This record gives sequence, C-alpha cells and structure tokens, in this order.
Amino acid sequence: MVSAALFAKLQQLATVAGDVLLGKEKLQKILLARLTETVLMWLSDEQEFWGVFEDESSPVQPLGLHQLILDMHFTVEIARFAGYPSRHLQQIASAIITRAIRTFSARGMDQQSALPADEWFGETAKSAINKLLLEDLGQNI
Repeated sequence: MVSAALFAKLQQLATVAGDVLLGKEKLQKILLARLTETVLMWLSDEQEFWGVFEDESSPVQPLGLHQLILDMHFTVEIARFAGYPSRHLQQIASAIITRAIRTFSARGMDQQSALPADEWFGETAKSAINKLLLEDLGQNI
C-alpha cells in the first residue's frame, strides 16, 4: 500500500522535526500538514498519473479505483491521527476521489456496484493506521 509508505515517512519526519524543532510542536505540525497537502496537490495535478488513469485503451479496473479512494482516506486519517487535520487536505483528497470516480463512471462503469459504502473507507483507513502503529510499537520495544 502506497499510503503505508507515506505513513512511515511522515512518522520519520515527525521524529526528526521533534528533534530539530524541540519545543516547537505547533511549527512541527504546520510543517507536516503542509508537506502532506503538497503531496496530494502534486498528485492532483500530475498529468502522467491522470494520463494513465484516464487512458481509455486500458481503463482503470474497480480495484484500482478502490485502492485510490482508500489511499486518499488513509492520507486524511494520517493527518487527523498526527494532530494536523486540514480542511484543505480533505478538499484536495475529495477532489482527487471525485475526478477518479467521474473518470470511472464516464466509461459506463457503475461505481456504486464496484465500491463499498463511504464509511468503509474511513474505518478501514483508521484500522490500517492502528495496525501500523502496533507494528511500529512492537519494533521499538
């Protein structure tokens, strides 16, 4: 899962930021929030990514759409968990999801039958974060 790698990198950056910016927790959270937003803004404008996603000769399958939506929810949940939730981050993630669903639907595919309920994505993302935290905790003991 791509988001698991993002989670690990953000955890590492939070540790480094904590060491470098000791006592400046608010600044640490702002930096991590902006970094996370920047990653999603880059993805939302990355023509190579969208070119592949929107390529009619090899349409995205339901599993690909499913994974993209899960990754967006996971990224938003990472920010919430780490204490830097951002309305802007949620808006960018929602825009990416909307564009992906629109592309999927434009090919005549029914996203309602291909995707679980919206709540499933949020709950699954939270569960994955908890699992990653437990794994990380087990490695640090």
